[in-house]
Amino acid sequence: MKLSSTLPARPDARTAVVVLEFEDQQLAGYEKALAALGVDLGALRAEKLIVGKKHKVSATLVKSGWFVVAVGLGPRKDFTAEGARQALGLAGKTLLKQERTRAAFLAHPLTKGPFTLAEAGQAVVEGLLLGQHQFDKFRTVEKPERRPLQELVVSGLDGDGATGFRRGFDRGLIVVDSVRQVRDWTSRPNNDLHSEVYAREAVAFLKKAGVKAQVLGRKALTDLGAGAFLAVNQGSSHEAQMVVARHDGGKKGDAPIVLVGKGICFDTGGYSLKLAAEMHRMTDDMAGSAAVIGAIAALARLKVKHNVIAIAGMTDNAIDATAYMPGDIVTSMSGRTIEIISTDAEGRMVLCDCLTYAGRFKPRFVVDVATLTGGCVVALGKTAMGLFSNDEDLCARLQKASEASGERAWRLPIYDEYYEKIKGELADLKNAGDRYASACTAAAFLETFAHDQKWAHLDIAGTCWFGEEAPYVPKGSTGTATRLLVRFVEDAAGNG
Repeated sequence: MKLSSTLPARPDARTAVVVLEFEDQQLAGYEKALAALGVDLGALRAEKLIVGKKHKVSATLVKSGWFVVAVGLGPRKDFTAEGARQALGLAGKTLLKQERTRAAFLAHPLTKGPFTLAEAGQAVVEGLLLGQHQFDKFRTVEKPERRPLQELVVSGLDGDGATGFRRGFDRGLIVVDSVRQVRDWTSRPNNDLHSEVYAREAVAFLKKAGVKAQVLGRKALTDLGAGAFLAVNQGSSHEAQMVVARHDGGKKGDAPIVLVGKGICFDTGGYSLKLAAEMHRMTDDMAGSAAVIGAIAALARLKVKHNVIAIAGMTDNAIDATAYMPGDIVTSMSGRTIEIISTDAEGRMVLCDCLTYAGRFKPRFVVDVATLTGGCVVALGKTAMGLFSNDEDLCARLQKASEASGERAWRLPIYDEYYEKIKGELADLKNAGDRYASACTAAAFLETFAHDQKWAHLDIAGTCWFGEEAPYVPKGSTGTATRLLVRFVEDAAGNG
């Protein structure tokens, strides 16, 4: 999508004018500027076609011939970059339905929020393009012909304002590219994206972004002693794959930020079988790995000046005669032994070895991302991901990035009592406690393998997939945590 500042001289079939309105304030000069374009804002208000109510959307052809998409922003005091992202996401969906490939709007409302014009430019792009994104690879008979946006025209900015908006626009395009790839990977079924295909595609995607990557297969993982990871892979016909990617954006020798992702391409639950009614959705159990791959690719393309490593552990959790079973005892890469209580607690088995491997890089911070527990979904629903950490500074940084990106994260505790629940009876640890505080005991298990690292865990089980549309999210995969991680690393590098 290209950006320009010259509004079209007359109405045409591909252009829509996007009008943004606050619920409680009419902006000086906005009505006059729209009138000069040929849009009578007063008439739209009189006809109740725009009322300013948050997320209220209308689309109409006005007398001058312009097609107008009007979106309410709600009260001005509540207006944020996320509010702009949501409003433009709704506009983008409407434009797609109306087959309008050019959006034109006046920037007046975007100058009234508590955010920079660079942040506004990024929010606009993310809202418009992510709002239009759809996964339709496997549709044939009813596959819609989509005409997504090709051009954005923004008027009313000059000098530093226009430069800042352009900077945010360009940054947004890069982030959107990663989020769309994350959504597409997470949407694909295991027979189309098993671990070996996924690893190859991830390496190719990273290579295009200028990121170095290697793949450690079953032999390499065996040599490393990754017994927990390989236990999960025992029942699979596809090799376990650990993708290790690095962006050397900082100074040589500077401690990297390590991002670790769970990549279970399909999760049957193993012998601790999942309910049949819910199992088909388990193609999204690799969303954490997709997020860290998408994030490091975006960070490299943004030329962020910090060393970053991404580690993605990929396998499925299948059942056959060789699959691991409840009661088995395995030895992890760290040397700790683990008693298998539930084969459906497989994500933490993969992650614990990935976290041990992360320690060899002597990281500044380690953040793991995983669709880890149904308990987190029960606690926080689809509204926020769970955040756990052993370091106050790291936790505060992630919460700040959460607020800036609009990807909510809510901190949950890891009390001493939760460690007691994962103490083994026949081994050092057991891989699951009881059903109470399951998200917290799972985090306690992971923290055990973080050693002395400054570590955080994001449980995205609730936020990785939506059963219904949101303003800039389709029904299905959300691409969650990708934008949060990008913002977190940028802030840590000092250029967020």
